[in-house]
Amino acid sequence: MSPTIARSALLLLSSFTILACTRAPTTHSELARQFAERLCPVQDSCDCDPAVLIPDCEQEVIGELTTNERRALDAGLMLDEACLEAFLFDLETLDSCEPNKLWSSADCSVYYGTAEIGDPCRFYEFYPSMNDCRQGLVCRLGACRDLENPLPLELGELCSASQSVVPTGFLGECISGLRCDSYGTQTCVVDDPPPVSLGGECTFTRPCELGLLCRPPDGAMSVSEDAPGTCTDFGSAGDPCTLVHECDWICKDGRCQPRPPALCGILEGWVSAREIIAQQP
Repeated sequence: MSPTIARSALLLLSSFTILACTRAPTTHSELARQFAERLCPVQDSCDCDPAVLIPDCEQEVIGELTTNERRALDAGLMLDEACLEAFLFDLETLDSCEPNKLWSSADCSVYYGTAEIGDPCRFYEFYPSMNDCRQGLVCRLGACRDLENPLPLELGELCSASQSVVPTGFLGECISGLRCDSYGTQTCVVDDPPPVSLGGECTFTRPCELGLLCRPPDGAMSVSEDAPGTCTDFGSAGDPCTLVHECDWICKDGRCQPRPPALCGILEGWVSAREIIAQQP
């Protein structure tokens, strides 16, 4: 081989090497299609709210998911093959209209990063989950959090992201001697006196044990020190109700509603996730 030909061959080989090293990672080409093929044909099977049905479903889902998968890969996230298989398996039962259940893929992210507890994070997709946190952590309010080993929270620290009967949970747990005043200040307060058990008298300053409802007196919408409530179980599907939060799901039209099918939850999550993802910095 002449020196000129040898040099040309070397330059060509070097060019291929550079292209191979700088080429963007390949998306999992089947993920978006497999999700769309399982979700879209059954989205109207379970009487879900028409507002959450996805117009032009296959085109929308494939386009969005492919774009967000590319963004996740560009950010250095890694694919978890086992979680992907669990996610696809979960999708097989969507048309059964079973209530929300614990998904086999609920504890993992299909695409995950290396961010640790407290590190800033962003979502690239909610379902399937794609975020910057390492496996085992969740991305909530812009930071990686450990739901299995919640952070201990001191007096006055924020313990619930919203005002609700039950704390949102992912911010951490109040240390011993404190409780989360989720319905009031949303912070850890002194747990004195201790929580009231089933059948006991309760107010905002004397809350019920976790898992119980402080039911207002008949005809009242809330409790007060002058009109305390009673600690009761939350209502089950079909029970009469007047307060939105007195059921184990929700109160609507005077009755506790059954938990919606898992399919409806997936559709609602998909719709709300578009707005959340778009609002991220």
